[in-house]
Amino acid sequence: MDWKYYKDANVFKVFMHLLLHASFCDRETEYCDIKRGQVIVSVDNMDDKLGLSKKQIRLALNKLASYGSIVIKGTNRFTLVTICNYDKYQCQPTTEGQTKGNQKANEGQTKDNQRATYKEGNKERIKELKNSNSVSTYTREDFCNDLLGDFKADENLREVTMLWLKKKKVITKQSMLISKKEIAGHSPAEMYTAIMSAAEKNWAQLYGRKEKQAKGTSTSLPAGKPWLDPATIAAAERSTKRLDALANPSPDMPF
Repeated sequence: MDWKYYKDANVFKVFMHLLLHASFCDRETEYCDIKRGQVIVSVDNMDDKLGLSKKQIRLALNKLASYGSIVIKGTNRFTLVTICNYDKYQCQPTTEGQTKGNQKANEGQTKDNQRATYKEGNKERIKELKNSNSVSTYTREDFCNDLLGDFKADENLREVTMLWLKKKKVITKQSMLISKKEIAGHSPAEMYTAIMSAAEKNWAQLYGRKEKQAKGTSTSLPAGKPWLDPATIAAAERSTKRLDALANPSPDMPF
């Protein structure tokens, strides 16, 4: 399910068709000798069986070849497709002519492949669970409530905070704690200004890099201190006036 083309219906269908028609043993044909995991294909015949156009089938084959799932060898008479890693999709066959030694070797190889597949699957599952526990369970709503704290009932703050959070790709409690430290001691108007600025600039955190603060070129606040430079104070005052005007509109105001 993690395969690149799992959601590409055409590529998925073509690949499954190749898997189902590939030879499971070495054999001779009227065209050539084919080995286990190979199949002779014809785009003219495949379109009827798959319900796809010739163009769609060729595009799917090219994608599979580019991805390394198959190797295509074309001739004037036919096209030979080799499925890479074919043994990962099939058990080793046991024919009447095989010796017991070959049978044991095949069984051992199959078991090794199964162990490797099982081990790899477990790793992926553990990784999914870790990601699920660390990211998915902590929502943007949780982030907003924890960040705003006592001011989480302020609708203006909530609105601008959710606007900012929609642009963040990863939502974690650790990220929230960093942002919370950055706005510690701020008034609602100051918080509004800082969060709106971060949203407009697509910042992952509320403020820019620490180097800007060190040079005095940033209008952000040092972490944990209720301090503002003149430019940010002016911005906060404008935001406060705007919020007050929205909360208490006068009859002669245009909005």
